[in-house]
Amino acid sequence: DKVIPRNSPVPCQATSGFTTWADNQTGIDFNVVQGERELAKNCRSLGRFKLGGLPPLPAGLPRVAVRFQIDADGILAVTAKEESTGATAGIDVNPMHGLTDAEVEHMLKLSFENAREDFDARRRADLRTEIGTMLKAIDKQLPAVRAALDKETLLDLEDAIKLARTAETNEHTSEVQQARDQLERASLPLAALLMDNFARSALKGKSLQDV
Repeated sequence: DKVIPRNSPVPCQATSGFTTWADNQTGIDFNVVQGERELAKNCRSLGRFKLGGLPPLPAGLPRVAVRFQIDADGILAVTAKEESTGATAGIDVNPMHGLTDAEVEHMLKLSFENAREDFDARRRADLRTEIGTMLKAIDKQLPAVRAALDKETLLDLEDAIKLARTAETNEHTSEVQQARDQLERASLPLAALLMDNFARSALKGKSLQDV
């Protein structure tokens, strides 16, 4: 995500939140980039650093605040801190070091020329992230309740899973969107069953007065 927009007055600062992608992940690699393109791979890398010492929790639970500060001299300081442990890491860089006015102009020109393509690529990336999150949850929860799902529901879900797994290599945004939506619809009965099981477990042994 773009954190500090181009031509922001200095000094300035901004903070963005991050978390983990995998269960029990104990570190996050950060790549600080500069540019106007939608995807980091098309921008200029300013530097990399790693934040370690994260608590081994389920994916999405750790909370990491990353602060971006640019001082009056144009020096960028990036600091990442995990909230529960206080683990901290960071990097200081000069975004304009070695960059000519012509190169800056070229970067802007590329961003305008590729705006539509970049937007589609970013949309596909976001959809793939959503699909990946849903697939991980389904893979984790489905085995325990598979027998409780009717045959038609299970077949619909398996078809949706199969289609969703093709999204990683599909370059057509509309088809990736369709795969994401189909997976969400097909997984609704699974989600409802899990919620019902959770409610039954929470209420087990309790009377109406207890509730």
